[in-house]
Amino acid sequence: MDDEWQSAGSENAANAELVSSAPVDASVDSEESRIIFQTKRVNLAIAVLPNAFDDARFHIGGMDDPRIITPLGSEIVLNVYNQDGLRSHGWKLIRRTPPFPSPEK
Repeated sequence: MDDEWQSAGSENAANAELVSSAPVDASVDSEESRIIFQTKRVNLAIAVLPNAFDDARFHIGGMDDPRIITPLGSEIVLNVYNQDGLRSHGWKLIRRTPPFPSPEK
């Protein structure tokens, strides 16, 4: 997906490196599609994908639409790179513990 994302007309291909790399101070579980932070200071680079990617909307840490798990009380900084400048997007941060509902619910 990373190569496809870069070639899909991203306005700033330099950001592809940021959203394709695992976040610092986090463990990445690709099989479960989740990123787990143990620290209370969380920095995320997020690519908001254009409609060309029907099955995903957010690309973080080299994964599409992963679950982000942080300690309670974390300070979370989001760096969002909108790759389809014509649309606005929403991103929801919820206070839940596993198991998580699917994104469609």
